[in-house]
Amino acid sequence: MNDFKNGNDDSVKIEISEEGKEKSMEETKKAHKSKVHKHEEILKNKKREKAKKLLKQLKQLEEENKKLKAENKELNERLLRRLADFENYKKRVSQEKEHYLRENLGRFILDLLSIVDNFERAIQHLTEEEKKTPLAQGIQLTYKQLIDLLNKYNVQEIDTSTGEFNPHFHQPLDKEEVEEDIEEPMISQVYQKGYLFNGSVLRPTLIKVKVKKEKKEETKEGSEEEKGEDKD
Repeated sequence: MNDFKNGNDDSVKIEISEEGKEKSMEETKKAHKSKVHKHEEILKNKKREKAKKLLKQLKQLEEENKKLKAENKELNERLLRRLADFENYKKRVSQEKEHYLRENLGRFILDLLSIVDNFERAIQHLTEEEKKTPLAQGIQLTYKQLIDLLNKYNVQEIDTSTGEFNPHFHQPLDKEEVEEDIEEPMISQVYQKGYLFNGSVLRPTLIKVKVKKEKKEETKEGSEEEKGEDKD
C-alpha cells in the first residue's frame, strides 16, 4: 500500500512539475512578447519623433525658401528699377549733351553767319574790274569755302526765290502798299539772308513785304457834301 501510495505521489509530482514548466514557459513567452511589444513601441515612438523633427525641419526649409524667393524677387525688382533709372539717366545725359552741343554749335554758326554776311557785302560792292584781281578772287574763294562748310553741317539758306511770304521763315521789318493784284503779302526786298540748321530756323530772313493797296471807300457825309457843292 505504501509503495502504491508513493508511486502515485511521484506521478503527481511529475504532473505538477510539468504544469509548472508549461506555466513558466508561457510566462516567459508573455514576458518576451511584452518586451518585444515595448521595444516595438519604443521604435515606433522614435520613428514618430524623428518624423516630427523631419516635418518641422521641412516646414522651416519651406519658410526659408519662401523668404528667399521673396527677397530674390524684391532684389530683382530693385535691380530692374536701378537698370531702368540708369538707362533713363544715360538717355537724359545724352539728350542734355546733344542739346548743349547743338546750342553751342548754333551759337558758333550764328557768329560765323555774320562773317558770311560781311563777305557777301564785300563781294556785292566789287566792280567788274575788281572781281578779276587776285584779292577779289581770294575773297570769293574763301566765301565759297564758308558756304560749303555750312552745307556740310546741314546749314542751308532759306529760299526766297518764289517771293512768297512765310511768317515761320521770314521776319518783316518794313511794309509797302502796291497797286498790284496780289491776295497775300509778298517779299519785296531781302535785307538779310536767313538760314536753317537741321531743318529748323536758325536765323529768319529779314525782309520787306508788299501788300495790295486798299481802296478808300467814300463816307456818306463826304458824298452829301460833294452833292451840296454841286448844287451851288
